[in-house]
Amino acid sequence: MEVLIGLIMELIGFVLILKGCGRIEDGGGGMMIFGLILIASAAIPLVLSSNKQRKETNQKIDTYKSKTDIPSNARTIKYIEGMESINYFIKESQYYIWREANNIKLALNPINVINLATEVGQGKVMMFPIDKIQYYSIVGDAYTETNVKGGGSSLTGAVVGGVIAGGAGAVIGSRKEIKTETNRVDNRKTIITYSDNGTTRNIFFAPDAYETLLQLIPEKDINFINSNINSSASTQNKDDINNDVYDKIRQLAKLKDDGILTEEEFNSKKKVLLEKIS
Repeated sequence: MEVLIGLIMELIGFVLILKGCGRIEDGGGGMMIFGLILIASAAIPLVLSSNKQRKETNQKIDTYKSKTDIPSNARTIKYIEGMESINYFIKESQYYIWREANNIKLALNPINVINLATEVGQGKVMMFPIDKIQYYSIVGDAYTETNVKGGGSSLTGAVVGGVIAGGAGAVIGSRKEIKTETNRVDNRKTIITYSDNGTTRNIFFAPDAYETLLQLIPEKDINFINSNINSSASTQNKDDINNDVYDKIRQLAKLKDDGILTEEEFNSKKKVLLEKIS
């Protein structure tokens, strides 16, 4: 409010200077000053009311955080859908999320709480045991689209300009400004898939929740899980190949001992088999 009063006083001073320089006619300066005083009398109560609302809001937020025990390092993500059966989960709302021991916890952002007619979910914390989370992933597409507006709406000017100045003249002759607008379209969703009493459920969040989950539970990322599965399968395949090679070498050794293969034949075939072992 001090800033507003200071600004009005500066304007009044500026009006007096103009009046002293003869830039404002007699009577005009008084009217301008009177107008500024009216503006101030209307603005000051609004500023006071705004400050009071801000203070009350901060008090509500502090009270809410004390009830939910939200840690200072909690992140925020936007919940979309999937938990409507729980009455304090609200679609398209911001939630705090944090990791505590072996659990992921969610609590409604205070901004959502103070804007609701009834404070649904105040002090409620939803807990997901990490071992119940199967994985999380991000699905959908994101792209950039460019819209072109303006341009050759003046056809006659464009034709004449083209005759005079060639292809570039068509743009000059049209004399219509061309504007391009670039929009980012993001249809992706982050999905947490978890087990709920033997039933698999999905919870949908905004796309930027994916980066948050990578920080909190990287081991549940679907790409990380698939990478480990493929690595394990590859290791298992190598072990199977190696065991198969050793079995065949043993069979060849028995054939050599029985006089069916010569020493030279045995060594030749054994060399081929050993080359398969990586």
